[in-house]
Amino acid sequence: MEIVSLISRDYRSNTHFAVSGKKCAIIDPGLDFSVIENALITHGLEPSAVLLTHGHFDHIFSLDLIREKYGIPVYIHAEDREMLADSLKNAYSFFFGSSFEQKDADKVFINGDKIPVGDDFLTVIHTPGHSKGSSCFFCDNILITGDTLFAEGIGRTDLYGGDYGCIKESLFNLRNTQNFADVTIYPGHGRAEKLMRALDNVLYY
Repeated sequence: MEIVSLISRDYRSNTHFAVSGKKCAIIDPGLDFSVIENALITHGLEPSAVLLTHGHFDHIFSLDLIREKYGIPVYIHAEDREMLADSLKNAYSFFFGSSFEQKDADKVFINGDKIPVGDDFLTVIHTPGHSKGSSCFFCDNILITGDTLFAEGIGRTDLYGGDYGCIKESLFNLRNTQNFADVTIYPGHGRAEKLMRALDNVLYY
């Protein structure tokens, strides 16, 4: 599996394509729909699903437009499903004082589920703390972390469903996962980084 990353230059999240052959999963479509669509065309990719690391507005901005265009299922952790259609819980009204709602997910996942992408699978690792259902997706030496872990920080825990104690526990669990020494993270905001280096930057502060 390979990752194609569309890096955000504003408040919206990075969007990642998890690529297997010509198939891909679109992860966290927070960028403008036209940017995502043009990148799919440029790379000759056929999307098979949308996977959400969590339910905040900046990770779901183009969700319904993608679903309408490509007719593909949307997956989210069961604990964050409620956030998609609730402007308070997805934090849009907190920042902007207005409504932003998307349709319900087609499928929910839990920790340990394997989601097919082409000939590969992404394994769900539930990492609560940034939100109740925050999750990472793992395959080979790739870990897509959403807002659980950045190159030099972690996601905020003061919004709906956030819990600082939970996110620290999630990070320690990642640290103690076998065979993660060579893993590279692809976060929700900012640049990619080696997992262990990113953990060293945040765990002991």
